Amino acid sequence: MIQKMMLDGGIERPAEVAKVGDTEVDVREGQNAGCKYVIGVTTGVFTREELEAYNPTHIIDDIAQVIDIVRG
Repeated sequence: MIQKMMLDGGIERPAEVAKVGDTEVDVREGQNAGCKYVIGVTTGVFTREELEAYNPTHIIDDIAQVIDIVRG
């Protein structure tokens, strides 16, 4: 799905992509696509501890924190 969205958006490098999600599947998808940021969100199904097991680049408690991450 990420690669399709990149194609549709004219994005060629996964290093320009942030994948945000609340499950193992979301984290794995971002990792497999080579996304620069793979951000787990604790407001969904998984807890912080559960998300940590999958090694996302970041874990956040509020979706608004994505902006601070991508701004660097």
